[in-house]
Amino acid sequence: MSTSTRIAIDPLGRDIPAESARLRALGPVVPVELPGGIPAWAPTGYDTLRSLILDPRVSRDPRAHWSLWPEVGRNPAWGWILGWLGAINMITSYGPDHRRLRKLVAPSFTARRTEAMRLRVSIWAGDFDWSGAFDATAVPAAMFVNWIQTYSYTPGGGPGGTDFTPLWRDELNATDSSRWYWANWTFDAAVNDYVQQNSTTRNGYLVQVLTADTATGQFPAPPVDDGSIAQPPPVDTTPVAIPARIEAEDYTRFIDTSSGNFGDAVCSHTDVDAQLTSDPTGGHCNIGWTAPGEWLEYNVTTASAAPVIAGLG
Repeated sequence: MSTSTRIAIDPLGRDIPAESARLRALGPVVPVELPGGIPAWAPTGYDTLRSLILDPRVSRDPRAHWSLWPEVGRNPAWGWILGWLGAINMITSYGPDHRRLRKLVAPSFTARRTEAMRLRVSIWAGDFDWSGAFDATAVPAAMFVNWIQTYSYTPGGGPGGTDFTPLWRDELNATDSSRWYWANWTFDAAVNDYVQQNSTTRNGYLVQVLTADTATGQFPAPPVDDGSIAQPPPVDTTPVAIPARIEAEDYTRFIDTSSGNFGDAVCSHTDVDAQLTSDPTGGHCNIGWTAPGEWLEYNVTTASAAPVIAGLG
């Protein structure tokens, strides 16, 4: 592919998986056009990107090594890239400057601080605007985790050309002390403490409970794992007599341009993207991640032929 046939990147990111797949099909490094017409090259695979990042001949300093850097100030449509490259820091420095700044940053990645970024599984209670007020009457509460699967992000390098490669899976038949440990602390956003007495494995589940201080270690029986997967409620195809309220998820036909449901599986086993919602007016799911060209069809009936005004609420 010549640089005269650069692939224009969608600035709205309307279908990133499809766009990524298209670029990967064109090769390990593809000429692209960023918003505003900025020419660039896009590495399309993990191994290629890693080799570029580690290669000392590759510079991240636009001021020193990008021939088009002076054009940014003369082209208003390119101004957005200053948010990425305008700052002078370790990421946008090269050579001695990069090494000097890296030495300043390295002490932040101590064993204790990197440990704080480990995978965690917990049940907790908050008391903030974003989490909702803490309701003491909801205690005791329990959480059951059937299994945990982890993946590494490997664009195009996973099974079947997917972006994720399986790492390890824990069926949680017992607590693997080489992988997990019990916390004995809390954090600012929680009104509870974490104690070992309220976390255990039973009947193939990780069971964690939120209890009063005087009732720790009391676990409800885990549900029976019959191997079934929760199914979305059946769609009622009976025509709805309007005027009426129609839930968005109660469609009868659809066109969706992306593969799979980006939301919650319990809401849609089709390509329509739907997620769980706490809508107090009756809907159990909502529709999201829409894109131009997608549509939903609903089965309705009217008492007489007349214009219909539809509204979204």
